[in-house]
Amino acid sequence: MELAVKALHGAMQHWATNGPPALEVGFKLADEAGRVLTKADLAWARHRVAVLHNE
Repeated sequence: MELAVKALHGAMQHWATNGPPALEVGFKLADEAGRVLTKADLAWARHRVAVLHNE
């Protein structure tokens, strides 16, 4: 957890204690107009956390 962005520490501690929220695979990140900007490999959209992998 020390390597994670400090802004995520509270959420990570909560998840470690209570279990993580539902995970979304292949989440589409869109702008305000609904245009898809990219696709996240994994996301917790409610918490505004996404994992992107650049191959």
